[in-house]
Amino acid sequence: MVENHKMDSGVGYARG
Repeated sequence: MVENHKMDSGVGYARG
């Protein structure tokens, strides 16, 4: 989940 933050840089880890 947190690894997705690289793409959204914020909402990525929040959304999962």
